[in-house]
Amino acid sequence: MDRGQQQAPLIMVGGVPGAGKSTAMARVLPHLRGVDALDSEDERRRLSAIAPGVPYPYLRPMVHALHQTRALAELLRGPAGRNGLIVHDPATRPARLKLIGSLAQARGWRPVLIFIEVDREQALAGQRERGRVVDQDRFEGHWRRWADLDGSPDDPQAADWRDALTVWPEHYRVSRDEAVGLLGRLAGAEWVPHAPGARAA
Repeated sequence: MDRGQQQAPLIMVGGVPGAGKSTAMARVLPHLRGVDALDSEDERRRLSAIAPGVPYPYLRPMVHALHQTRALAELLRGPAGRNGLIVHDPATRPARLKLIGSLAQARGWRPVLIFIEVDREQALAGQRERGRVVDQDRFEGHWRRWADLDGSPDDPQAADWRDALTVWPEHYRVSRDEAVGLLGRLAGAEWVPHAPGARAA
């Protein structure tokens, strides 16, 4: 990636809980230079170390608040002196997605969105594997909003998605296997494991 010819990317790695966002980021980060990355998993580890033994459901609101606050601060800093910024986020709320994309453009970033696509069973299995299962109602909300992305043209929810994606002109929908290679290429990784090509959303 030639940083001299295009803006540094703000890459949002989205997908329902259990899709594999943290896993994809963890595999790519060691191979990046000058790219910051914000994963809510880091905030969870910090808070768990401060409050050992406290069940994650009690920590979750603070984890999300700290992660979102930090992500907004880094976004607003702009790309000066950095090759990019990667942010972990479910990205299942179109209105919030549009706001973040608009702010990114205003601050000089090149907004890039990667949706990791999994089926329901894969997502639930991913939650079990990481040892943190999302409350069923919360998960259903994420899943319902995600499904709206493929709604019919006259569906108001699908229209909200189309509106939000206007400020993310570079967006992709990929499998777990494809996500690592795509993320590495977009963020300028010095080494990228082989992965099948991604399809544009």
